[in-house]
Amino acid sequence: MKVCLLTTVHQYNDQRIFFKEARSLVKQFPVTLIAPDESGWSKTVDDVSVVTVKRASSKLLHFVTVWRVFVAGLRIDCSVVHCHEPSSLLVSVLLKALQGKQVVYDSHEHYGSLLASDPLFPQPIKGFIRTATDIFERLLIPFVDAVITVDEDLAGKYRHFGHKNVSIVANYPQLDIFDSIPASDHGWDLVYVGGISNERGIFQMIEAAERTNCSLACIGHYVNLQNEETIKKYIQERGCSNVHIIGWRPQPDVISAIKSSKICFSLLHPSPVWDTAVPVKLLEYMSCGKPVIASDLPGISSVVESAECGLTVNPSDVDSIVTAVQYLMENPQAATAMAENGRRITKMKYNWSVAEGVLYDVMGSLAH
Repeated sequence: MKVCLLTTVHQYNDQRIFFKEARSLVKQFPVTLIAPDESGWSKTVDDVSVVTVKRASSKLLHFVTVWRVFVAGLRIDCSVVHCHEPSSLLVSVLLKALQGKQVVYDSHEHYGSLLASDPLFPQPIKGFIRTATDIFERLLIPFVDAVITVDEDLAGKYRHFGHKNVSIVANYPQLDIFDSIPASDHGWDLVYVGGISNERGIFQMIEAAERTNCSLACIGHYVNLQNEETIKKYIQERGCSNVHIIGWRPQPDVISAIKSSKICFSLLHPSPVWDTAVPVKLLEYMSCGKPVIASDLPGISSVVESAECGLTVNPSDVDSIVTAVQYLMENPQAATAMAENGRRITKMKYNWSVAEGVLYDVMGSLAH
């Protein structure tokens, strides 16, 4: 059996698609990965045959990228197409109709809500975008041979759509990689990793760092230009010399920064996209043995409170965040115990080797 992972949105070196799934699958099957890039190229990376197509210059021209991925997919000799978003699902269903390939739909997100949150769409049509995306998925799901999701909430959605073969391949950290990377020489009091925006708690983190006189490192991209301008102006006006927006960094640098910190933040604000989600960055903090201060959203709090690996707070309440930071800074024994709890539970439960086994089972069932 030959497998082709196919995405119309993500970069080829996406953490889940390439570093986890492709590198796991290539241990058992020949694997090709098709993805958009700034220019089209082909080469073998870690035994995975990577084929990229030129990404369209604008989101409005996304259909051009989709077409290019479809054409590339027609040329690949494979029996299973493993796709990762609604537009690549359409490509995969067309490949099934034309070439008889089996289709695995790997849904990482509530795509309707995610697309509707894009600033590209004005507020009056966001509800339509959300509903239309859900209908689009529902129409194509009957042509899919297996559905993979990252959590039970998403799995329930596709079961509700009527699909019988739904499995959860959680987006857990790869502990072997985390264990091999040392802490950086530059220590931080507080670290946040992820998209930088208001709805991810950046303003609350900055104010909490100021009020506790702690250094804060934020590692990741600004979500959009408007966010970037507003946040930079906010930092400049307040003279926040202890706040450092570091930008995107390769995974080894991110892991080193997490390991050099005292406390890690995951302060997502309430949203249909995030309410039941467990952010992979939260699990990565735990894998690095760091206590967390995290949102009291249902998905996040269920992990943090059951593992006793940190404190949950109202992500909009700066006073609560400040109190949590002060408690962990002033009670190092409690912070260490939480850190050890987080590390222990990731070894037992929240690690990629567990999810990898489910992925093999799904692909093995298609091979037979």
